Amino acid sequence: MSNDPSLEGGYYGLTLEFCRDPLADHSVINGTLDEDEMVVHPFDHGPGDIDSDGDVDLEDYQRFQSCHSGPDVPPSDPNCDAADFDRDNDVDMRDFTAFQDGFTG
Repeated sequence: MSNDPSLEGGYYGLTLEFCRDPLADHSVINGTLDEDEMVVHPFDHGPGDIDSDGDVDLEDYQRFQSCHSGPDVPPSDPNCDAADFDRDNDVDMRDFTAFQDGFTG
């Protein structure tokens, strides 16, 4: 995927290389190079990949199961955001459906 910053030759990887180049004209960047002002989002490998290791397997299921809170009930653990696939502030059966779509076993 071109959004993966670790992918050699990908858009974000090339952008990071450009940012590290002290001789580059950084005025063309629409953003900031100041780390204190940056917002970093984890790379998402797809529905169900809660641990972002590139697959959806039993480790992801165990994490999903521990986060399951039910409809309209926010999970108590802030680390459960990764299991809220539809971003509606709960981990319920709609999220489980998304998990199943990516499950490889």
